[in-house]
Amino acid sequence: MVSAWANQNRLVLEQVKVEEKSNEITVIPQLIKVLTLNVYIVTARAYPD
Repeated sequence: MVSAWANQNRLVLEQVKVEEKSNEITVIPQLIKVLTLNVYIVTARAYPD
């Protein structure tokens, strides 16, 4: 599962499920497309299972 997190509001904006045996990096462009981003900084961080 890849989540878009709004740090200032402390909430998850959107989540996209990652297919089994796939890599999270493949769904990040899809996640960003779903969000309406205007002049925001997007960062990525991986958390271990």
